[in-house]
Amino acid sequence: MGQVLLVIIGFLSFYIICSSIAILFKHPGLKEHLMPFGYVAVLFVIYLTVIIGFGLLFTVTGLLGLPVLEGAAGFSEGSLWVVLHETVYFSASTLFSLGYGDILPIGIGRFIAIVEALIGYLLPIAFVLTSVIQHNTSAD
Repeated sequence: MGQVLLVIIGFLSFYIICSSIAILFKHPGLKEHLMPFGYVAVLFVIYLTVIIGFGLLFTVTGLLGLPVLEGAAGFSEGSLWVVLHETVYFSASTLFSLGYGDILPIGIGRFIAIVEALIGYLLPIAFVLTSVIQHNTSAD
């Protein structure tokens, strides 16, 4: 009974989150201020490719024997899937500036992490500026 309740709560939570996000695209009173779904889709794809790209960069650099990440067990175990999982996780937490601290960049990994964090800061700014310029151009 307890697991069924947890599953129901999980689905309800997922529905509430999706409904809240959908308001950005469907709210009738804010139609002129809403961003098109295509903008969000493009931003999602950009974030996803940057995360995967840097994850692969961390993976390749680490597999070449250069010190990249500390606390990532996959490099010592030798399992490629574990390494990919940990490097993509680290890449996402770096890009979104979360930095949980369970995996730390070392050596050349610090430089790679700085570049990724910089991109993580610049992407939203570029997205907003592009949206504003596009909106102003279409309004004229």
